[in-house]
Amino acid sequence: MFDDLAKLIEEKYISVQTHEQDSSLKIYNYTAKTQFDNFWNETTMHCRGLIMREGMIVARGPKKIFNATNEQLVNLKGIYEKADGSLGIPYEHHGDLYIATRGAFHSNQAKEATTILHAQHDEYLIVLIADLMQEGRTPVFEIIYPENQIVVNYGDQREIVYIGSVDNETGLLNYEIDREAFEELECPVVKKYFKLGEIPEGTEGFVVQLEDQTCLKIKSEWYLKIHRLLGNRDYFGMVISSLLEDNMSWIEDVPDEFYEEIKRVQAGIEKHLKEEIKRLRKLLDVALEEGESDREIALQIQEFPEDQNLLFVLWRKGEEHLRNGVLRQMLQVHRAENQA
Repeated sequence: MFDDLAKLIEEKYISVQTHEQDSSLKIYNYTAKTQFDNFWNETTMHCRGLIMREGMIVARGPKKIFNATNEQLVNLKGIYEKADGSLGIPYEHHGDLYIATRGAFHSNQAKEATTILHAQHDEYLIVLIADLMQEGRTPVFEIIYPENQIVVNYGDQREIVYIGSVDNETGLLNYEIDREAFEELECPVVKKYFKLGEIPEGTEGFVVQLEDQTCLKIKSEWYLKIHRLLGNRDYFGMVISSLLEDNMSWIEDVPDEFYEEIKRVQAGIEKHLKEEIKRLRKLLDVALEEGESDREIALQIQEFPEDQNLLFVLWRKGEEHLRNGVLRQMLQVHRAENQA
């Protein structure tokens, strides 16, 4: 089913983490690069907290849930609150039940969720989860506690909130199949709505389920506005730093509704970078034409005092080093302007 998994890991579209006490247990998750490049295929969509032991699925989160368009919001099967916490995925290890997060067995959120499961709930809930997993479906939870607040303020609530159960084979999330069983055991469940109206302020949004069980998400304007204010992101500086470090991991904390804005920023940076490299090449060509010896070429480069540092880089180290030099210069100018 996942024949391209190794290739996608190598290309950094999927991350893999091995359990600290069991090298046969691994969790797979799509990366920030996948999200930003919009690189979705069957494997990347399924690798959303996919837990496998020796190539066999033992537990999993639901397939990637995309933003809804107005045209898709017909024939809805269900409407549910999109809770604002961390996704919790239960798994069994040496006879005990633990909860992982989307990309980690041992994150702070995973440890807190496991503690909540065993400290705040009785063995009946643990047995229910284990039985469902034996049947081939993974009940998934939203991990909510004060220290894990993202945007929505849940007060003192410290809970694992049942979302629904995921078919281990298809990755489809079913909100209703086990909902009543969790309610009977007094496990909190995500709120259900009976019509698609205005998203209540103070909530992240809705997840809607279509007749074919496909899920789509709708973020509230309130949530996006508050997220932007709380984040106070300098996308220009962050994108340049990412290009220098070849690391876009910070985008995992950014709602994908902001991706188009970030892509526009990146396109502007890359356009300027291309134009600067072209301009500097022309200046170096002039210096190479005017000077014959290295000393003469160096003296010619010094005729361009504002650009001489980058010209020496291009001349001696090549275009790849020049690219990073131009990016660093852009970042310095940007920071200086912001501090002025």
